[in-house]
Amino acid sequence: MLRKIATWLGVVMLGMGLAVAPSHAEPVTPQEADADQLLAYSATNGYWARHWSEFFSGSYSSPNVTGLYDSRGAPIPCAGSLWTSNNAWYCSATDSVGFDLAFMERVYELGDSFIYFVVAHEWGHAIQARLNPDYQRMAGELQADCLAGAALFGAARDGAIRWEAGDMQELGATLTNVADKYPWTDVGDHGNAAQRIANLNTGASGPMACFPGLPPHLAPQQADPGIPPPPPPGLF
Repeated sequence: MLRKIATWLGVVMLGMGLAVAPSHAEPVTPQEADADQLLAYSATNGYWARHWSEFFSGSYSSPNVTGLYDSRGAPIPCAGSLWTSNNAWYCSATDSVGFDLAFMERVYELGDSFIYFVVAHEWGHAIQARLNPDYQRMAGELQADCLAGAALFGAARDGAIRWEAGDMQELGATLTNVADKYPWTDVGDHGNAAQRIANLNTGASGPMACFPGLPPHLAPQQADPGIPPPPPPGLF
């Protein structure tokens, strides 16, 4: 579970990469899931709030958090569309992140590391929406994975969360097992498990790693606040 910093973290930071090994994900109880999700919100948002000015111009603003809801009784559309159902999402029309229990209840069976990844990935889309569109990569979903890695590993360096040995192997195995079973794990939109873990690892060295080809002296700029930001290349 995401509560101990493993020596594996140091391996990632040295750029040695991850060999995804089979790992058994331990399901979490609803109570544990609630606690993990709240900590994931806090850790991810806290990282961006603390470090935004180190990388980007302007000031950071948190996205709205719709949080958990159940589309089976009360669906929440984004711009009139229900692609949000059975999903975790960022909606640019409302600048909000949401997590449908129809999807998240299955996530709870996949171990707590997946909860943190889902939250940080959706926050990654909110970060994309705050930046000049020129800096949004074509593969927007993989860039969101990279930004998730920046936030999660950065939060670990800050002491906000702690990784346990095996968390990343568990995450890689889980992504393989659930590929194409949900909108959130659609390989065509989001990439396969190896690609997603590789981008998560890339983000471990910091947000600027998520903007390949950008001159090192040129940090991404915020979008013009007078112009509504366009939705990121990937919506969920």
